[in-house]
Amino acid sequence: MKPDHIMDSNTHLDSDLQRIYAQRFSASLDYRRSVWRILVANFFQKLVPANAAVLDLGCGYGEFINQVAASAKFGMDLNPDSRKFLAPGIELLAQDCSAQWPLPDSSLDVVFTSNFSNTYPTRPPSAGRSMKSGAASAGTAAG
Repeated sequence: MKPDHIMDSNTHLDSDLQRIYAQRFSASLDYRRSVWRILVANFFQKLVPANAAVLDLGCGYGEFINQVAASAKFGMDLNPDSRKFLAPGIELLAQDCSAQWPLPDSSLDVVFTSNFSNTYPTRPPSAGRSMKSGAASAGTAAG
């Protein structure tokens, strides 16, 4: 039996995720982008070297990954609409984070997540394999 925090890929239909995201985020999209622009410029970018490979876990509409400067950028999310919001050059891994990540071993310098730990409270199984030794893990959580 799977732990409660690991979803079956059929738990949410694509249309359900699209509807949930649209209701939660669409009305404030411009505001969210401006807030993330400031957060990345004044704080998070200092944690991400320019030559880093970065994964935004639960990337949603790409507010973080679109703003951060890095040599390789990945976003992971179940919502197929995420692709529409990611800037060119960002690879979307459209999958559940509990599934095997299609990234090479020791390929990530930074794994970032924002308000995702309330959805998936444990470290995804592929994180340890995909992160380089000494890689950074950064994130924000709802208060």
